[in-house]
Amino acid sequence: MSRTALGIPKMTRITISMNSQVETKIKEIQQHLTKIDGKPQSISKVINTVLVAGIVGSSKLSVYDWTVIMSFIKGKRIDLEAATGEEYLSNILALSQ
Repeated sequence: MSRTALGIPKMTRITISMNSQVETKIKEIQQHLTKIDGKPQSISKVINTVLVAGIVGSSKLSVYDWTVIMSFIKGKRIDLEAATGEEYLSNILALSQ
């Protein structure tokens, strides 16, 4: 039986470039997910989790929050060291409840 027949959405493989600060945070989140779940988590699963959390949480962002995000995307440095991977993960999990 095919994936689509089972109701599983089609997955698309893409290649992305990632800022080193973002990559570090993604890896921290991956480590904490692995600790919680007790089994290794793929980087693609972690990135998909963060993306979905961002999409869901975007409705709760203020104009200022979007300005900060866009500044980061445009190459201005923003301190991502303020929160640990564990704090990011707990925020992501809170969004899902």
